[in-house]
Amino acid sequence: MPRKQSDMALRLNAALCILMLTFCAVTGAIAGEPAEDLVNGFENPPVTARTRGYWWWLRGNTNKETITRDLNELKAKGYGGAMITDAGKPAGSIPDGPVFASPEWLELFRHALDEADRLGLKLGLNMQSGWNLGGPDVKPEESMKKVTWSETRATGPGQFERTLPVPDHRGGYYRDVAVLAYPLQTSPEGEREAEITASSSQPDYPPALAIDGDPNTFWVSAGIDPTHPVSEDAPEHLQVTFQEPFTATGLKVKPRPDYGPRSCRLQARKAEGEFRTVKSFDMKDGQQKTIRFDEVEATVYRLVIRDAYDPNHPDSPRNVQVKEITFLGPEEKWPHAQARPIKLWQEKAIYKLYGTFSAPRTAGLLASHPSEPNEADLRQNDLRNLTDRMDEDGNLDWHIPEGNWVVLRIGHTLTGAHTKTHGPGWRGLSVDHLEEDALRSYWSRVVEKLLDAAGPHVGDTLVWLHTDSWEMGAVNWTEDFVEQFRSRRGYSPRPYLPVLAGKIVDSREVSNRFLFDFRRTIADCIAENHYGTFARLAEQEGMMIHPESGGPHAAPIDALKCLGRNDMPMGEVWA
Repeated sequence: MPRKQSDMALRLNAALCILMLTFCAVTGAIAGEPAEDLVNGFENPPVTARTRGYWWWLRGNTNKETITRDLNELKAKGYGGAMITDAGKPAGSIPDGPVFASPEWLELFRHALDEADRLGLKLGLNMQSGWNLGGPDVKPEESMKKVTWSETRATGPGQFERTLPVPDHRGGYYRDVAVLAYPLQTSPEGEREAEITASSSQPDYPPALAIDGDPNTFWVSAGIDPTHPVSEDAPEHLQVTFQEPFTATGLKVKPRPDYGPRSCRLQARKAEGEFRTVKSFDMKDGQQKTIRFDEVEATVYRLVIRDAYDPNHPDSPRNVQVKEITFLGPEEKWPHAQARPIKLWQEKAIYKLYGTFSAPRTAGLLASHPSEPNEADLRQNDLRNLTDRMDEDGNLDWHIPEGNWVVLRIGHTLTGAHTKTHGPGWRGLSVDHLEEDALRSYWSRVVEKLLDAAGPHVGDTLVWLHTDSWEMGAVNWTEDFVEQFRSRRGYSPRPYLPVLAGKIVDSREVSNRFLFDFRRTIADCIAENHYGTFARLAEQEGMMIHPESGGPHAAPIDALKCLGRNDMPMGEVWA
């Protein structure tokens, strides 16, 4: 009796049958076409099957004669068309031409379309100069945004009637999202309550990062200009204010290599009175230093930094960067060893992009430190929403319950992302890619002007619209993000907003799950609100799109979902 065929054998036989049927269908179709048609089609393919290329209008420097010559040569070499890409080049190497979308530029654009139509070529258009979609007339409220926050301590019972500090922000733009308070968990035995502030800081690198126990984070002072360096006349400082006097006998400073302090002075003062110098000292680049001194009892300690390292500007350091500071006492240190923060929390909350350059593997974003007992900073059931108790000037009126409390003022500011590799006159903020109104506003101001100039060529000779690669860095907020999150995930993000300030809410597992939903929502917003809207607007004009919506560089996106909004997927290959 023949043996029963295995499942594998059956699957192989089925696959062979399908393959044979497919071969027969294909050969039958081929047999039905004259052989000479296949040869002619290969030697002279239709324009839709021909190669198109980037057609660079560097710094807008072109003219009608050059445009005609270029298109004639493209036709002669067998191209099906090109994509007009106005972009920048180092100043001085190429003379400036007309500004993108100016009347002079539009005249050249119309000439290119007329000539392409004469030659039977199809054109695409990069709908800005350079990349990172944006331009000089993008308003701050239409641009890319991120979360920022400030932290204040309060002790009750009692009345809180103070102005909450405005969180660090860029470009004079800041909007509040929520004011939340939670009871401070019981400190480890002997731990002192204290607050750290700084002379200045950059929004992504607040002073709290200098005491968070994470060697991968660091504080950065605000300077970016070597003409205003850190110096004796313009020092920077970190300041720690204790609720009760702290007795110190030493200080440990861990710098960020290449950018750490060079010359320092530790000062101290009582609750009232003048600062006095405890000790002056110098540091070597990249090396942790511990200084010792006679016992000092003070309420406020200030690490004054009078000079710093900067590999690009060694004689005029733009800023100073410190990973950790620790105060040492006869029987204690501050801060005590803290619970480890959420692993890669800045990357998980998209303050930083995970990975480098192109197409990074992001499995690491799912990694976590093991949970430990009592490591949560707060329970969401203990969280108080004080948003309605703060007025428009930041004044909070609140009756503090008994105990020590943390008050978070959470808002959003600009990421600072702007157009790159643009021609003259086109530098500006990048549009908010998380909400559709920003793109619609840009479309009405810029793209409609381009399409009006194209006239009857729209959808015929001018077939494709394009935006180039994501080089805008991290983004993690938009004006209506709370509702965007709620509608997609089915719950409100408000009780978990402290996670975006580096806190552990309920547990490490719960906080990581929220951060996953947070990243998922960011990616969905970009795919649906930006690239989906882009596709719909183009379709209304009878056109198609092929943006580099999948990155290809590190970006807070679902690349497949974004590319799925394209009429033609497009990326980059560097070899």
